[in-house]
Amino acid sequence: MSVCKTCGKKYSKWITPVSAHGVCRDCFEAELAQENKAQPHVDVAPAPPLQGNGESVSEELRPQSLVPVDVIIETLGVALVFFGGRILLDWLGPESKSTVTTYEIVARSLTDLGWILLVVCLLNRNGRFQWQLPGSKKAWLVELEWGAVLLVTITLAKMIVILIGRKMHLASSPTVWAEALRHHNTWVAFQVIAPLSATYQELVYRVYMQSRLTQILRGHSILVVLICAWLFAAMHGYAPLQSVGVFVAGLIYGASYQLNGKIPRLVIAHAANNMIGGFPSMLG
Repeated sequence: MSVCKTCGKKYSKWITPVSAHGVCRDCFEAELAQENKAQPHVDVAPAPPLQGNGESVSEELRPQSLVPVDVIIETLGVALVFFGGRILLDWLGPESKSTVTTYEIVARSLTDLGWILLVVCLLNRNGRFQWQLPGSKKAWLVELEWGAVLLVTITLAKMIVILIGRKMHLASSPTVWAEALRHHNTWVAFQVIAPLSATYQELVYRVYMQSRLTQILRGHSILVVLICAWLFAAMHGYAPLQSVGVFVAGLIYGASYQLNGKIPRLVIAHAANNMIGGFPSMLG
């Protein structure tokens, strides 16, 4: 249970959206209503005097939805651009077995950086999102410790589900990384880019998608975590057994963010998990 910053009432973080920034459900609904009421005056440009045909009046009289339409359209657009193609390919055809090259990893870093910048701009556009970044060395050490806890939890959970998956005879196949990371230059590039890649994935899957879906599906935080974990697993395009492991990792990352809204610990755990995961291929 947490205490609302506005009215002081206790509330459950699993019921109130992460994007509420530490307020209870009633205060969050009040903030949304106030934002929707003010939206036509902020986001809609006034009609020119010479074209006064009553359109601006009808737009103001149009009933407003609980969730701003632009938030739904924005979320749908990002989901289609980022997830649509990959998921459709998985449905229509087999997984691509093409190898990943050193140059491709370096080139992907620019795309990762682009997504980081885009997500930051989208979340900051109305000035309401709170990043909750550590403000001191001690706070950063706490994030580092929690990152280590998440890493150990994810590692153990993945080992358990993969063992169960093998008992159930789930289909398995080596990922494209298994072969690519046998090459020294590719392995080094992967290790260097891993923190940037982890940052962009956590910003897209957890920070952006969970915050937006929680705003749209208010009161259904468990469903939000499940959807984002599924997208996280589906986008990797692995075989069923490996996908289950990625899904479980996504559940743990998602539950952590839904409960506390802390981002650095997610990036630390995710980057460390990827970097450690690259060692068996190199040693093999």
